[in-house]
Amino acid sequence: MPRDDESNKNGYKSPPKPVTLDAPGLINPDDFELPRRNKTRGNTSLPEEDYGRLKRVSDDDDRDEEDYNTAQRPYGQNRPEPRENRDRDDRDPRRRNPSSKRPSGRRPPPPPPRRPQRRQNPAFEISPKVKTYTILGIIIATVITIVTLILVQVMATNSLAVYLDDRFVAYVGIIDPEMTSDRFHNMAVGQLEHSLGAEVNALERVTIRQARAPAGEIILPSMLWSILNTPTYGFTFEIAAADIYVNGVREATLRGMTEAQHLERMLREDFYTQYTQRSEFVEDWIVEPRFIDPNSTEYVDAMTAFRRLSRTVQVVEPHIVQSGDTLSGLSLRYETSIQQIVRDTVGVYYDTILSVGQPLMIQKSRPLLSVRTFDYINVVQEIPMPVESIHNPALGPAVTNTIQNGRPGQEYARTRVTYENRVEVYRETLESLVIHEPVVHIVEMGSLPPETGE
Repeated sequence: MPRDDESNKNGYKSPPKPVTLDAPGLINPDDFELPRRNKTRGNTSLPEEDYGRLKRVSDDDDRDEEDYNTAQRPYGQNRPEPRENRDRDDRDPRRRNPSSKRPSGRRPPPPPPRRPQRRQNPAFEISPKVKTYTILGIIIATVITIVTLILVQVMATNSLAVYLDDRFVAYVGIIDPEMTSDRFHNMAVGQLEHSLGAEVNALERVTIRQARAPAGEIILPSMLWSILNTPTYGFTFEIAAADIYVNGVREATLRGMTEAQHLERMLREDFYTQYTQRSEFVEDWIVEPRFIDPNSTEYVDAMTAFRRLSRTVQVVEPHIVQSGDTLSGLSLRYETSIQQIVRDTVGVYYDTILSVGQPLMIQKSRPLLSVRTFDYINVVQEIPMPVESIHNPALGPAVTNTIQNGRPGQEYARTRVTYENRVEVYRETLESLVIHEPVVHIVEMGSLPPETGE
C-alpha cells in the first residue's frame, strides 16, 4: 500500500476505509467484491493493491492466459463468458439458465467523455433553399428545351403530302419515317386489289412528299385508301380480266386468272371418279389474260360463266350408214327429224334407199364442253389359254382327243381407262405382273374328211 504522500504526489486519492457495523455476523464483508475495471482507466493507473487483487482472483479461479487477456479488453467491446462458467454450465444443467448472470472479473470502466469536434465554418455557405431553387430551375429549363425541339421537329414535318402524278390528293399522317414513294405506291395498289378482289394495273403514279399541314387537314391512312378508290380523286386504273375461248369463240370474260382457274376446276370435277388423276377438255380451251375498265360490263361472275359453258349445242356430224339403218330410225336415235337429215345431206331425199357405207350428215345434241378423263386402276385380269392341235392319222375323220387340259392364267395389271363424258372409249395396260402362268391345252385330231368335187 503506498504512502499518503506518494499517493498525493501521483494524483491518486486513497479510497475510504471500510465501515465497521455494530451487528457483526449479519453482514460479511467478503460477500462484497471490488468494482470490476481494467488495469487502467483513462490516464490514471490502478493502485497496486487493486491490481494484485485482480491477479489473485484470476489465480484463484484457475484462469488460463486466454481468459486473462480477455478480461483486459478495453471498454466497449463484447466480452465472452469465461470458459470456466461455460464448462460449469455444461456439467450442471441447473446452471445453464440462472436467474441472474454476472460476468466474472471486474466490470469495465465507463467510456471516456467524448469531446465534440470543433466545426469549421466555411467562409461562404449556400443556404438549402437556394440549392433547391437552383436544381428546380435547371430541371425546368431542360424540359422546356426538349419539348421545344420536339415541337419544332413535328411542325417542320408532321404529315405526308400525297400526289397522283402532279395532282394533290390529301395530307396523311406519317406512317413510317423511312417511307418512300415506291413503297407507298405499292401499298396503295395492294389496298385497291384487296377491296376489288382483282389484280390492278395503275395508270397513275402515287408519290409522297414530307410537308407541314394543319392538324385538321391530316387524315388517317385508312381514309386515304377510300379516297383513292373514288372516281373523283382516285386512281385511273384497270383490273385484270380473263377471256375464255372455246373452239375459237369467246364465251365469257372473268375477273382475273384466279376466277378462270376456279371455273375450269368446276367444269371438270363433275366427271371425276375416285381413280381420276388427269383430265382435259376435248374442245379447244384457251384462257387469255387482259386488263379492262373496272366499270365495264363485259365480265361476268364465275357461276354465270359456269351455266353458260355447261349448256348443250347442236352440231352436224357425219354418220356412216350401217346395215339396217333407215331415215326414221336415225331420226329417233339422234333426236332429230327426217327433214333435218335431208336438208343437211346433199343427194339424199325422202324416197332415197340407203346403202351400207353411205355418209349422212346428222344434227346431234352434245355439251358445249366435253371432258376427257384418265383413270388409273389396278385390276387382276385373265390371260387367255393357248390351244395346241396335233394331227394323228390313226384317228378317224373329224375325231378329236384331248391329251392335256389347259388352264388360263392371271396377271396383275395397271390399266389406264379413258372416258369422254363418263363413257369409256379406250383401255390400255401400262404394266403387268403375272400371278399364274397359263397351261397349254393340247388336242390331237384325226384326218379331215376328203373334199367332194361338184
